[in-house]
Amino acid sequence: MTLSTHALAHLLLLALTLPAFVALMLAMERHQEDLLGHSLSAVATRWLRLAGWGLLLGLVSWVGHLTLAAWGVYLALVVVERRRALAKERQKAAK
Repeated sequence: MTLSTHALAHLLLLALTLPAFVALMLAMERHQEDLLGHSLSAVATRWLRLAGWGLLLGLVSWVGHLTLAAWGVYLALVVVERRRALAKERQKAAK
């Protein structure tokens, strides 16, 4: 059984977002106490918060760039099609 590219993309996103949210959760003193039984140092908490936000913002940036690229391709296709239609109209009018 093979996974489709679509399924692999979902697994990759899950593999990146899950640790990000776990890091953000562990950066909260309340959850540190609940899960670990003690609070982490301020430095460790800061690093967890930074790692969590860094992963999430990196993913948001990546998805944003993908969206911009997709829109660029879409708009290029629209422009090309409109230019072709305009050229056909001009040819008909010249005849």
